[in-house]
Amino acid sequence: MMTWGMSQASVRVYYNKTNGFDGIAKSKACSVDEAGDLVLGSNSGTPGFALMPVPDDINDRMVYSLRVRSLEAQNQHYSILINFRDSLNYDEIKIVSGNTDLYEPYDRRYFQIEFWKHTEGMESCMAVSKKFYKDLGRKNDYNTLCLNFKNDCLTFQIGRSTYETVFELQLPLDKMKKIGVLSVQKIGIKNIYIDYEPLGEPMKAQIYNYAAIDSLISNSDEPIVGYWNYFDRKINVPKVQLGGKYSLAIIPDVGTQNFNVLYIDNAKVNESKWKCGMIKGRLYPTGVYGNYNLVWYDADMNEMNDDCYVSLTGGEFVEFVFPVEKSSFRLIKVKNN
Repeated sequence: MMTWGMSQASVRVYYNKTNGFDGIAKSKACSVDEAGDLVLGSNSGTPGFALMPVPDDINDRMVYSLRVRSLEAQNQHYSILINFRDSLNYDEIKIVSGNTDLYEPYDRRYFQIEFWKHTEGMESCMAVSKKFYKDLGRKNDYNTLCLNFKNDCLTFQIGRSTYETVFELQLPLDKMKKIGVLSVQKIGIKNIYIDYEPLGEPMKAQIYNYAAIDSLISNSDEPIVGYWNYFDRKINVPKVQLGGKYSLAIIPDVGTQNFNVLYIDNAKVNESKWKCGMIKGRLYPTGVYGNYNLVWYDADMNEMNDDCYVSLTGGEFVEFVFPVEKSSFRLIKVKNN
Protein backbone atom coordinates (compact mmCIF):
# COMPACT_ATOMS: atom_id res chain seq x y z
CA MET A 1 0.00 0.00 0.00
CA MET A 2 2.75 2.42 0.91
CA THR A 3 6.36 3.16 0.09
CA TRP A 4 8.90 4.61 2.49
CA GLY A 5 11.46 5.54 -0.16
CA MET A 6 13.82 2.76 0.93
CA SER A 7 15.99 0.94 -1.61
CA GLN A 8 16.64 -2.79 -1.84
CA ALA A 9 20.05 -3.56 -0.32
CA SER A 10 22.67 -4.52 -2.89
CA VAL A 11 24.52 -7.82 -2.90
CA ARG A 12 28.28 -7.45 -3.43
CA VAL A 13 30.64 -10.30 -4.24
CA TYR A 14 34.45 -9.99 -4.63
CA TYR A 15 36.81 -12.48 -6.25
CA ASN A 16 40.53 -11.88 -5.61
CA LYS A 17 43.69 -13.39 -4.15
CA THR A 18 42.11 -13.52 -0.69
CA ASN A 19 39.63 -16.18 -1.76
CA GLY A 20 41.74 -17.53 -4.63
CA PHE A 21 39.01 -16.53 -7.10
CA ASP A 22 37.02 -19.42 -5.69
CA GLY A 23 33.57 -19.85 -7.24
CA ILE A 24 34.76 -19.07 -10.77
CA ALA A 25 35.11 -21.91 -13.29
CA LYS A 26 38.63 -21.72 -14.72
CA SER A 27 40.22 -23.50 -17.68
CA LYS A 28 43.58 -25.32 -17.49
CA ALA A 29 45.29 -22.24 -18.94
CA CYS A 30 44.50 -20.29 -15.76
CA SER A 31 46.47 -19.93 -12.55
CA VAL A 32 47.00 -17.56 -9.64
CA ASP A 33 50.50 -16.03 -9.73
CA GLU A 34 52.74 -14.78 -6.90
CA ALA A 35 51.21 -11.31 -7.09
CA GLY A 36 47.79 -12.84 -6.51
CA ASP A 37 46.54 -12.15 -10.05
CA LEU A 38 44.33 -14.64 -11.83
CA VAL A 39 46.42 -15.28 -14.97
CA LEU A 40 44.62 -16.22 -18.19
CA GLY A 41 46.39 -17.53 -21.28
CA SER A 42 49.72 -19.33 -21.65
CA ASN A 43 53.02 -19.07 -23.49
CA SER A 44 51.89 -21.89 -25.79
CA GLY A 45 48.98 -19.85 -27.08
CA THR A 46 46.30 -21.92 -25.32
CA PRO A 47 43.39 -19.65 -24.47
CA GLY A 48 42.42 -19.25 -20.84
CA PHE A 49 38.92 -18.49 -19.65
CA ALA A 50 37.20 -17.79 -16.34
CA LEU A 51 33.42 -18.07 -16.25
CA MET A 52 30.85 -17.70 -13.51
CA PRO A 53 27.08 -18.11 -13.40
CA VAL A 54 24.95 -14.99 -13.39
CA PRO A 55 23.16 -14.80 -10.00
CA ASP A 56 19.64 -16.16 -10.41
CA ASP A 57 18.06 -13.65 -8.02
CA ILE A 58 18.96 -10.47 -9.93
CA ASN A 59 16.13 -7.97 -10.14
CA ASP A 60 16.99 -5.56 -12.97
CA ARG A 61 20.50 -4.23 -12.20
CA MET A 62 23.97 -5.78 -12.07
CA VAL A 63 27.52 -4.42 -12.27
CA TYR A 64 30.32 -6.75 -13.43
CA SER A 65 33.73 -5.14 -13.02
CA LEU A 66 37.35 -6.32 -13.22
CA ARG A 67 40.84 -4.85 -13.03
CA VAL A 68 43.10 -6.33 -15.68
CA ARG A 69 46.61 -5.82 -17.11
CA SER A 70 48.77 -7.27 -19.84
CA LEU A 71 51.49 -9.73 -18.76
CA GLU A 72 52.89 -10.53 -22.17
CA ALA A 73 52.66 -7.92 -24.90
CA GLN A 74 52.49 -4.16 -25.00
CA ASN A 75 49.17 -4.43 -26.78
CA GLN A 76 46.28 -6.41 -25.39
CA HIS A 77 43.58 -8.49 -27.04
CA TYR A 78 41.04 -10.27 -24.86
CA SER A 79 37.28 -10.66 -24.54
CA ILE A 80 34.43 -10.40 -22.08
CA LEU A 81 31.90 -13.19 -22.64
CA ILE A 82 28.24 -12.47 -21.83
CA ASN A 83 25.21 -14.79 -21.92
CA PHE A 84 27.60 -17.69 -22.52
CA ARG A 85 25.71 -20.94 -23.17
CA ASP A 86 28.39 -22.86 -25.07
CA SER A 87 31.24 -22.25 -27.53
CA LEU A 88 28.75 -21.54 -30.34
CA ASN A 89 26.31 -19.27 -28.50
CA TYR A 90 27.35 -16.16 -26.59
CA ASP A 91 27.81 -12.39 -26.77
CA GLU A 92 31.33 -10.98 -26.81
CA ILE A 93 33.02 -7.67 -26.10
CA LYS A 94 36.45 -7.68 -27.75
CA ILE A 95 39.02 -5.35 -26.19
CA VAL A 96 41.90 -4.45 -28.53
CA SER A 97 44.58 -1.99 -27.48
CA GLY A 98 47.20 -0.32 -29.61
CA ASN A 99 49.59 2.60 -29.97
CA THR A 100 49.65 5.37 -32.53
CA ASP A 101 53.48 5.51 -32.72
CA LEU A 102 55.04 2.90 -30.47
CA TYR A 103 58.38 3.96 -28.86
CA GLU A 104 58.03 7.51 -30.19
CA PRO A 105 57.80 10.42 -27.73
CA TYR A 106 54.43 11.49 -29.18
CA ASP A 107 52.98 7.98 -29.01
CA ARG A 108 49.44 7.66 -27.69
CA ARG A 109 47.88 4.56 -26.21
CA TYR A 110 44.33 3.73 -27.32
CA PHE A 111 41.62 1.12 -26.94
CA GLN A 112 39.08 0.02 -29.49
CA ILE A 113 36.09 -2.08 -28.45
CA GLU A 114 33.91 -4.34 -30.58
CA PHE A 115 30.65 -6.08 -29.71
CA TRP A 116 29.91 -9.42 -31.41
CA LYS A 117 27.04 -11.89 -31.27
CA HIS A 118 27.65 -15.61 -31.77
CA THR A 119 24.60 -17.70 -32.67
CA GLU A 120 25.08 -21.38 -33.55
CA GLY A 121 28.63 -20.56 -34.59
CA MET A 122 27.63 -17.65 -36.84
CA GLU A 123 29.34 -14.36 -35.93
CA SER A 124 28.00 -10.84 -36.43
CA CYS A 125 29.57 -7.56 -35.34
CA MET A 126 26.96 -5.32 -33.74
CA ALA A 127 29.06 -2.31 -32.66
CA VAL A 128 32.59 -0.89 -32.98
CA SER A 129 33.79 1.98 -30.82
CA LYS A 130 35.92 4.86 -31.92
CA LYS A 131 39.48 4.83 -30.68
CA PHE A 132 39.74 6.54 -27.34
CA TYR A 133 42.76 7.57 -25.32
CA LYS A 134 41.68 8.94 -21.95
CA ASP A 135 43.41 7.61 -18.79
CA LEU A 136 44.61 4.25 -20.08
CA GLY A 137 47.41 2.27 -18.49
CA ARG A 138 50.35 0.82 -20.39
CA LYS A 139 51.91 -2.62 -19.92
CA ASN A 140 51.80 -3.74 -16.26
CA ASP A 141 49.24 -1.02 -15.50
CA TYR A 142 45.78 -2.13 -14.51
CA ASN A 143 42.71 -0.88 -16.33
CA THR A 144 39.19 -1.34 -15.01
CA LEU A 145 36.44 -2.72 -17.22
CA CYS A 146 32.94 -2.03 -15.96
CA LEU A 147 29.75 -3.54 -17.37
CA ASN A 148 26.56 -1.95 -16.06
CA PHE A 149 23.41 -3.94 -16.81
CA LYS A 150 20.10 -2.23 -16.08
CA ASN A 151 16.63 -2.78 -17.52
CA ASP A 152 17.95 -4.84 -20.45
CA CYS A 153 20.54 -2.19 -21.33
CA LEU A 154 24.34 -2.55 -21.12
CA THR A 155 26.64 0.41 -20.49
CA PHE A 156 30.31 -0.49 -21.00
CA GLN A 157 33.07 1.65 -19.43
CA ILE A 158 36.86 1.42 -19.28
CA GLY A 159 39.73 3.37 -17.70
CA ARG A 160 42.58 3.32 -15.21
CA SER A 161 41.34 5.67 -12.49
CA THR A 162 38.45 7.42 -14.25
CA TYR A 163 35.99 5.68 -16.52
CA GLU A 164 35.10 6.45 -20.10
CA THR A 165 31.74 5.23 -21.42
CA VAL A 166 32.42 3.26 -24.61
CA PHE A 167 28.88 2.43 -25.68
CA GLU A 168 25.37 1.58 -24.56
CA LEU A 169 23.51 -1.39 -26.05
CA GLN A 170 20.19 -3.12 -25.65
CA LEU A 171 21.31 -6.42 -24.14
CA PRO A 172 19.14 -8.48 -21.78
CA LEU A 173 21.19 -10.42 -19.24
CA ASP A 174 20.22 -14.10 -19.26
CA LYS A 175 20.23 -15.50 -15.70
CA MET A 176 20.48 -19.05 -17.04
CA LYS A 177 23.84 -18.40 -18.70
CA LYS A 178 27.36 -17.31 -17.69
CA ILE A 179 29.62 -14.28 -17.80
CA GLY A 180 33.42 -14.17 -17.84
CA VAL A 181 36.74 -13.46 -19.55
CA LEU A 182 38.65 -15.13 -22.39
CA SER A 183 42.24 -14.45 -23.47
CA VAL A 184 44.92 -16.11 -25.60
CA GLN A 185 47.56 -13.58 -24.57
CA LYS A 186 48.62 -13.70 -20.94
CA ILE A 187 46.67 -11.21 -18.85
CA GLY A 188 46.45 -10.78 -15.10
CA ILE A 189 43.19 -10.04 -13.31
CA LYS A 190 43.60 -8.39 -9.92
CA ASN A 191 39.98 -8.72 -8.91
CA ILE A 192 36.47 -9.32 -10.17
CA TYR A 193 33.59 -7.53 -8.54
CA ILE A 194 29.84 -8.06 -8.83
CA ASP A 195 27.19 -5.77 -7.40
CA TYR A 196 23.52 -6.42 -8.02
CA GLU A 197 20.06 -5.60 -6.81
CA PRO A 198 18.36 -8.83 -5.68
CA LEU A 199 14.75 -9.73 -6.29
CA GLY A 200 12.41 -8.61 -3.57
CA GLU A 201 10.75 -11.38 -1.57
CA PRO A 202 7.41 -11.03 -3.44
CA MET A 203 9.13 -11.80 -6.75
CA LYS A 204 10.93 -14.86 -5.34
CA ALA A 205 7.92 -16.38 -3.60
CA GLN A 206 5.18 -18.49 -5.16
CA ILE A 207 2.69 -16.56 -7.30
CA TYR A 208 -0.85 -17.86 -6.75
CA ASN A 209 -3.36 -18.06 -9.60
CA TYR A 210 -7.04 -17.20 -9.23
CA ALA A 211 -8.12 -20.85 -9.07
CA ALA A 212 -5.75 -21.55 -6.17
CA ILE A 213 -6.80 -18.36 -4.35
CA ASP A 214 -10.52 -19.10 -4.77
CA SER A 215 -10.03 -22.67 -3.55
CA LEU A 216 -8.11 -21.61 -0.42
CA ILE A 217 -10.68 -18.94 0.40
CA SER A 218 -13.74 -21.15 -0.15
CA ASN A 219 -12.29 -23.93 2.03
CA SER A 220 -11.54 -21.67 5.00
CA ASP A 221 -13.94 -20.38 7.67
CA GLU A 222 -11.40 -17.93 9.16
CA PRO A 223 -12.90 -14.38 9.23
CA ILE A 224 -9.58 -12.87 8.06
CA VAL A 225 -9.62 -14.95 4.89
CA GLY A 226 -11.14 -13.46 1.74
CA TYR A 227 -10.85 -10.69 -0.85
CA TRP A 228 -10.39 -7.17 0.45
CA ASN A 229 -10.59 -3.75 -1.24
CA TYR A 230 -9.08 -0.42 -0.24
CA PHE A 231 -11.35 1.70 1.98
CA ASP A 232 -9.39 4.58 3.55
CA ARG A 233 -6.01 5.52 5.08
CA LYS A 234 -4.17 7.74 7.55
CA ILE A 235 -0.64 8.29 6.28
CA ASN A 236 2.22 10.44 7.47
CA VAL A 237 2.88 12.65 4.44
CA PRO A 238 5.50 13.28 3.05
CA LYS A 239 7.43 10.48 4.79
CA VAL A 240 4.93 7.91 3.60
CA GLN A 241 3.39 7.89 0.14
CA LEU A 242 0.45 5.93 -1.18
CA GLY A 243 1.62 3.04 -3.38
CA GLY A 244 -1.87 2.30 -4.72
CA LYS A 245 -5.45 1.70 -3.62
CA TYR A 246 -4.87 -2.01 -3.67
CA SER A 247 -7.21 -4.93 -3.88
CA LEU A 248 -5.77 -7.78 -1.82
CA ALA A 249 -6.57 -11.35 -0.84
CA ILE A 250 -5.79 -13.02 2.47
CA ILE A 251 -5.39 -16.79 2.34
CA PRO A 252 -4.26 -19.51 4.77
CA ASP A 253 -0.57 -20.44 4.62
CA VAL A 254 -1.11 -24.17 4.19
CA GLY A 255 0.49 -26.30 6.89
CA THR A 256 0.82 -23.43 9.37
CA GLN A 257 -1.40 -21.20 11.53
CA ASN A 258 -0.31 -18.16 9.52
CA PHE A 259 -1.81 -16.28 6.57
CA ASN A 260 -0.47 -14.80 3.33
CA VAL A 261 -1.57 -11.42 2.00
CA LEU A 262 -1.67 -11.44 -1.81
CA TYR A 263 -1.61 -8.55 -4.25
CA ILE A 264 -4.56 -8.61 -6.66
CA ASP A 265 -4.81 -5.23 -8.41
CA ASN A 266 -4.51 -1.42 -8.47
CA ALA A 267 -0.81 -0.79 -7.82
CA LYS A 268 0.39 2.65 -8.89
CA VAL A 269 4.03 2.62 -7.77
CA ASN A 270 6.03 -0.08 -9.60
CA GLU A 271 2.84 -1.23 -11.28
CA SER A 272 4.73 -3.30 -13.89
CA LYS A 273 6.50 -5.37 -11.21
CA TRP A 274 3.46 -6.30 -9.17
CA LYS A 275 1.69 -9.35 -10.58
CA CYS A 276 -1.64 -10.72 -9.43
CA GLY A 277 -1.03 -13.43 -6.83
CA MET A 278 2.29 -12.10 -5.51
CA ILE A 279 2.98 -12.10 -1.77
CA LYS A 280 2.24 -8.62 -0.36
CA GLY A 281 2.56 -9.54 3.29
CA ARG A 282 2.43 -12.29 5.91
CA LEU A 283 0.25 -12.46 9.03
CA TYR A 284 1.19 -14.24 12.26
CA PRO A 285 -1.48 -14.78 14.98
CA THR A 286 -0.66 -13.12 18.30
CA GLY A 287 -2.98 -15.23 20.46
CA VAL A 288 -5.40 -12.31 20.74
CA TYR A 289 -8.47 -12.80 18.54
CA GLY A 290 -8.41 -10.68 15.40
CA ASN A 291 -4.86 -9.42 15.92
CA TYR A 292 -1.84 -10.43 13.84
CA ASN A 293 1.78 -9.44 13.60
CA LEU A 294 2.56 -8.25 10.09
CA VAL A 295 5.44 -8.55 7.67
CA TRP A 296 4.63 -6.16 4.82
CA TYR A 297 6.30 -5.61 1.44
CA ASP A 298 5.94 -1.99 0.41
CA ALA A 299 5.51 -0.67 -3.13
CA ASP A 300 9.27 -1.01 -3.75
CA MET A 301 9.18 -4.61 -2.39
CA ASN A 302 11.16 -3.71 0.71
CA GLU A 303 10.28 -5.64 3.87
CA MET A 304 8.57 -3.75 6.69
CA ASN A 305 8.23 -5.56 10.05
CA ASP A 306 8.96 -3.00 12.78
CA ASP A 307 5.99 -3.42 15.18
CA CYS A 308 3.60 -3.65 12.22
CA TYR A 309 0.29 -5.36 12.90
CA VAL A 310 -3.18 -6.06 11.47
CA SER A 311 -6.50 -5.85 13.31
CA LEU A 312 -9.79 -7.41 12.21
CA THR A 313 -12.82 -5.26 13.04
CA GLY A 314 -16.23 -6.89 13.10
CA GLY A 315 -15.36 -9.21 10.24
CA GLU A 316 -15.93 -6.36 7.78
CA PHE A 317 -12.73 -4.30 8.00
CA VAL A 318 -9.04 -5.06 8.44
CA GLU A 319 -6.64 -2.32 9.45
CA PHE A 320 -2.93 -2.47 8.59
CA VAL A 321 -0.99 -0.39 11.14
CA PHE A 322 2.62 0.88 10.95
CA PRO A 323 3.31 2.58 14.31
CA VAL A 324 6.88 3.70 13.59
CA GLU A 325 5.70 5.50 10.45
CA LYS A 326 2.53 6.75 12.21
CA SER A 327 0.46 5.45 9.30
CA SER A 328 -2.32 2.99 8.64
CA PHE A 329 -4.91 1.97 6.07
CA ARG A 330 -8.13 0.00 6.09
CA LEU A 331 -9.63 -2.53 3.70
CA ILE A 332 -13.25 -3.63 3.42
CA LYS A 333 -14.19 -7.24 2.76
CA VAL A 334 -15.65 -8.15 -0.62
CA LYS A 335 -19.05 -9.78 -0.15
CA ASN A 336 -19.52 -13.21 -1.72
CA ASN A 337 -22.16 -13.38 -4.45
